[in-house]
Amino acid sequence: MYYRDDSEQLTMEEFFQPFGGRLRKDNRWVCLAGIMPWEYIEEIYVKNLSGETGRPAISSRIAFGAIFIKEFCHLTDEGTVQELQENSYMQYFLGLHEFQAEPLFDSSMMVHFRKRFPVEEAAKINEYVCPGKWAEEQRNVDRNDDPEDGDEPPCAGGEIGSKASGQKGKGNPNTSKKKKARRKKTAAS
Repeated sequence: MYYRDDSEQLTMEEFFQPFGGRLRKDNRWVCLAGIMPWEYIEEIYVKNLSGETGRPAISSRIAFGAIFIKEFCHLTDEGTVQELQENSYMQYFLGLHEFQAEPLFDSSMMVHFRKRFPVEEAAKINEYVCPGKWAEEQRNVDRNDDPEDGDEPPCAGGEIGSKASGQKGKGNPNTSKKKKARRKKTAAS
């Protein structure tokens, strides 16, 4: 059973944190919350749910947001639940109205969330969030992941996937071995 949540995105000032303080508007999770197609995500989610029977489902925003965070941060299902429990910015991204210190769901729910978002639909959502970043025919081939290629981040200070987002000193995990070999070959010549 699923009940639609017709509420709009909370403002950062409305998000209650029991320990005080305010959320920063340039945080990557705050920026992403503003550009995600939450209505489309909910449409995909409800296709696989009964509106009449069964236990009430977790909201589409929490379900997809958890999957997104898991993949973006390279976490396990258990690690995702723990991160969500500890991070007020991630909870804001998931559409919560206030910080919750308790786990939002059991890690076993991640399996069910993934079943409700087919790969094709997740790809469409990705295309919406990153419009025009790569040509359609190059979606599954090597891309230039150079941060100085002129692509703009979703908002200032929240460079998604950049070294500023917590990948300091690490190589890009999406760069293929073939691409690295080509770079070495080009640099040597």
